[in-house]
Amino acid sequence: NPYRLCTELWHTDEDGTVVDSHTNSKDVRIILRVVRHLEVGDKLTGLHGNKGVVSRILADEHMPYVKSTGKPADLLLNPASVTSRINLGQIAEVAAAKIAQKTGKPYPIHNFSKVSNIPDLKRELDAHGIEDAEMMVDPKTGKDLGKVLIGPQYILKLYKTTDSNLSAR
Repeated sequence: NPYRLCTELWHTDEDGTVVDSHTNSKDVRIILRVVRHLEVGDKLTGLHGNKGVVSRILADEHMPYVKSTGKPADLLLNPASVTSRINLGQIAEVAAAKIAQKTGKPYPIHNFSKVSNIPDLKRELDAHGIEDAEMMVDPKTGKDLGKVLIGPQYILKLYKTTDSNLSAR
């Protein structure tokens, strides 16, 4: 008999959604999308090569916040890693996302045209009264941290999580 039963059971408590299934010779592969909360040690990446590892998870009241709105930062990136992996796409993504939030409409970026998007983004930010950098405050001391580029950005949690990489801890 060329076929044999090969079953892998799902032993976690997370809910999953089947997003794809396909056969590969004799195997059937099911792809699940599972939403998991971040844990210390999880790997994160942006769409522009910026990546890092979760080092601490803090409550909102312990995160630096925007002085004008009082909204805490969702995620802080280590400045040392940002400079080594800086890409103008990161800055353009944040600026375009701020414009899209303000207008309620998507802001398309034409990446492969030979014209720079940066002057257009600056013009749009000014036209809508949006600042690219905002004053941040340290919640423990109440001191200003200076102006920081802050805004929405796609951040993905990579497949290699702490659960699958326990030997490295």
